[in-house]
Amino acid sequence: DQGLSEAAGEDWTLKQLLNDRNFWVLSFVFALQFCTMMAVLSHITFYASERGWAEQAAWIFSMYAVPAMISKLVFGWLIEKKMDARLAVSVSLIIQLIGTVLILFSQSPNQLSLIIALFGFGGGAALPLSNILFNKVYTQKSFGFSRGTAQPFISIFQVSGTPVVALMFDAYGNYQSAFLFLCVLLVIATLVIWFLKMPELKEIA
Repeated sequence: DQGLSEAAGEDWTLKQLLNDRNFWVLSFVFALQFCTMMAVLSHITFYASERGWAEQAAWIFSMYAVPAMISKLVFGWLIEKKMDARLAVSVSLIIQLIGTVLILFSQSPNQLSLIIALFGFGGGAALPLSNILFNKVYTQKSFGFSRGTAQPFISIFQVSGTPVVALMFDAYGNYQSAFLFLCVLLVIATLVIWFLKMPELKEIA
């Protein structure tokens, strides 16, 4: 108990963070997840319009919100029930990945609405999961510092997704290649999260 108490108050320095593999794993994984999330949401109304569903585009976009809110509660509950945090992140990424793939196979506005809801359920977990993992790995005392240090790196990726998808659309004349590229990013993130070493595993080792 004393060891856990001391760990809960561990104070990380900037040099320690930048030299720690966990910091870069977490930053990279959530950078990719936020990147793909923003890219899809920024372009989904244009995609719907391209498919001839311009009148329903706003409704399709709005279907993201409620599932994203619910997922925050669900994944938070799963972590509290001692589910491996890396598995929780993987599940959220895979749900987001499936949603991104299915966008390309949608055949009606109603189908696309349901797909965006599924996408939202996966992507909506990103914020609470990132906060939970930074807190678990870097302790409550250094949570704000570690999360804040990672944010510029995450933000660069987050804002880059939208223009990259736009450039790919201009180059290919459709969204298929761009959305498939986003799927590849999600697959990479799903694999990379398993390089994270949780504090409990370190203590056992």
